[in-house]
Amino acid sequence: MRSPATPAGTTFSSRTPSVARIYDHFLGGKDNFASDRDAAGRLTKVVPTITGTARANRAFVQRAVRHAAVAGITQFLDLGCGMPRRRNVHEIAAMTIPDARTVYVDNDPAVLMHARAILAADGTAAAVPGDIRTPDALFKDPVLLDWLDVSRPVVVLLAAVLHHVDDPAGVVTAVRERLAPGSWIVISHACRDAVSPAALDVVKTVYAETGTPITPRPFSEILALFDGLGVVDPGVVEVSQWRPGDGGAHHGTAQAVGGAGICPGGQS
Repeated sequence: MRSPATPAGTTFSSRTPSVARIYDHFLGGKDNFASDRDAAGRLTKVVPTITGTARANRAFVQRAVRHAAVAGITQFLDLGCGMPRRRNVHEIAAMTIPDARTVYVDNDPAVLMHARAILAADGTAAAVPGDIRTPDALFKDPVLLDWLDVSRPVVVLLAAVLHHVDDPAGVVTAVRERLAPGSWIVISHACRDAVSPAALDVVKTVYAETGTPITPRPFSEILALFDGLGVVDPGVVEVSQWRPGDGGAHHGTAQAVGGAGICPGGQS
């Protein structure tokens, strides 16, 4: 899956697989090492569709960003952003709103290094270190607050990261409480309903080796993450089925589901 906020103090190592680099490999990127490709291979053996699921998730994020920008939101906060690649959030937003502002957040040093190198000459986006499990500290970050006006609507992306935390509902609630009415929260999450118990055990073992465990959850628990939000049509669905007519969709599986919710007081 995508890069979550990794444990504080994490240091770079090419010998230990990284969640961000495994995901980069699934997307066809080059910012990965032999350890990441080996881990990805072990995952693919038990979940042959996992590459398609990762790519469907990436396309879902792009469509959600585009839809929010068309709706008029000009600020984007990508939590657990992962390795930069073609058609990043700020690039998608700029296709509709050239002066849209984007902040990328991650706690993987390699992710931040790559992001800052790419954004060095860009005046619409910044990358900051942060952990989605400590939203109070995150929303006090001076760089984030310099780039984004949180008194106005913001699109917060929690795409393929909440399955890496113990209390996803607590994270979503804490984020929602810090957002202005009309803000969007975009969520995608690994769903266990379509994965066999044996395959799930292997998936958990591989991700545990990265230092960032994964907990795919049943659809009912993922749906509950949207409680208190106005869910955008077509609701919480398999990621490739979320507004596929908007372009860029991939055929995926029910291994990842997602949707977008609007904080009370806003318009869809």
